[in-house]
Amino acid sequence: MSDAHGSYDIIIIGSGAGGGTLAYALRDSGTRILVIERGDFLPQEPENWDEVAVIGRRRYQADETWFDADTGRGFRPGVYYFVGGCTKMYGAAFPRFRREDFLALEHEEGVSPAWPIAYEDLEPYYGLNNPVKYRDPSGHAPEDALAFLAGVAYGWAKANREGIPIPISDAERQIMHNIESLAVDYQSFSEGRIAGGVIAVVQGAAEAGAGGTTVGGGVLACATGVGCVAGAPAMALGAAGVYHGSATALSGAGDAAQQLALFAKRGDWTVGEPINKGDPSWEVARSRYWQNRAQNAGGEFSRQNIGLMKKGFAPKASVRVRWRGSGIEEIITVEKELHHINGGNIPDPHNPSNLMEVWPWEHEGLDPSRNTGYDFLGFK
Repeated sequence: MSDAHGSYDIIIIGSGAGGGTLAYALRDSGTRILVIERGDFLPQEPENWDEVAVIGRRRYQADETWFDADTGRGFRPGVYYFVGGCTKMYGAAFPRFRREDFLALEHEEGVSPAWPIAYEDLEPYYGLNNPVKYRDPSGHAPEDALAFLAGVAYGWAKANREGIPIPISDAERQIMHNIESLAVDYQSFSEGRIAGGVIAVVQGAAEAGAGGTTVGGGVLACATGVGCVAGAPAMALGAAGVYHGSATALSGAGDAAQQLALFAKRGDWTVGEPINKGDPSWEVARSRYWQNRAQNAGGEFSRQNIGLMKKGFAPKASVRVRWRGSGIEEIITVEKELHHINGGNIPDPHNPSNLMEVWPWEHEGLDPSRNTGYDFLGFK
């Protein structure tokens, strides 16, 4: 193809995860490459970091309607038309498939046939994709490293968020839960949380120190006659910095200490024992519950869900929902939850006799504080 700028050897349609990666891989090939992208550059603005704008109001999502080929039902697609494509608004996670993922897998709906290629065929390209290549003698996905990084992100974000004296929103809570769900190796996730907490401690101490310096500057301005009117904003801003930095540091230290304590408790427990042994935290008790549940699940859960439960995670299902705010219907993946029948403020609240397995919409009907934001329409 040729245009006013000359001819091109390769034309790539779209600059997203596929097109952008291909263009990057061919950058030193000596060929003339043209990338065609329908969208513009994503504007840099405060809403980029506002989860309510990005997730709740779908500020950057394509404003168009697609139609289901089978039902004819319209829905708003989760696509983004920008330079970079959907990679402008995604989780930045590239977990490797495992060796067994390339083999035939049995699901509730049937058998997924084996791939025509094997893990070994893709492994070199996985290595090219990873900015840091972790050692993995077994050839499996570096799940421990991914879990550790997820833990670092969770621990740091948790400490920073708790340094702000306003309630955590449902959207923020869902984001934190999504980060936590990346951790397929819970021990590595906990180790990452400790590291994230330590990072938050250092950051908080620096913020508190800077705030104290700002306060000092305001006091000095007032004392030396420069003007208390000029010094007052500096003192207020500095005090806020001291408060937030101190809260962040304390939260990070608390989270790191909590995870260290969990290690001590977790080491005394094995699958099959009571989940409330050693008076564990709720997150540890919940993980133990699903590990024990996997041992006596029978044919109630798919093999894939049994695998999740053995790692301490809840079983999942694909469901069709209608979002209450927009009225849009779509298919999402949800996890089973555990409801405290008599509440969580009783003696031994995590005893299995006080726990009930429920889906999110069922939980919403039992617990006024649980808000899904959608109406359940049916399982996929």
